[in-house]
Amino acid sequence: MKKLLLALTVVSAAIAVPASAGTVEGEVRFGGVANKQTNSTEYRVQYNDALYNGLVQYGLELQSVQPENEGPVGTLLSGKLGTALPGVFGLSSAAFAEVGQSLNKKVSPTVGGNFEFWGAGVNAAYPLGDALTLKAGYRHRESFNGNRMKEDRLHSGVEWSITKKTAIGATYYRTTGSIRTDEVGVGVTHSF
Repeated sequence: MKKLLLALTVVSAAIAVPASAGTVEGEVRFGGVANKQTNSTEYRVQYNDALYNGLVQYGLELQSVQPENEGPVGTLLSGKLGTALPGVFGLSSAAFAEVGQSLNKKVSPTVGGNFEFWGAGVNAAYPLGDALTLKAGYRHRESFNGNRMKEDRLHSGVEWSITKKTAIGATYYRTTGSIRTDEVGVGVTHSF
């Protein structure tokens, strides 16, 4: 619990200090949608910012997952660094790399516990008019020791700008590898 509080404090500080220019995203994801059972709930908060017109992009992400009737909450904290890619026909995209820490309670010699991981991915967005945007992406994550986490995730969704600085959205996630999930996320993004 102390590690979770520490992680929340770090993310809160990272959001509060430079919040004059970046964006904050909050999302709730519901798992098990493929078999019509909600078998987990995930909460995600992310702070993103960019320098030099998007040439350098960075962010922090905190994810907490509660499997239904399956023990302790799992938490991941990661930092991201990336760059915008050249736009084509209105399609914008960005590539990123990330490193992170799993802050989980150890429940057996092979399940749970803290470990470090790395990741890489790409995200794309295509505007459909002034308020609606289609989004899609791919991410790979893997633990440095190779056997704690290895996952590939595809996602696609839609985002609707309800004001100049606030948008709401829905996203479908398909994750394969060490875990296999189908999730639907609903979230809000606010720019400062």
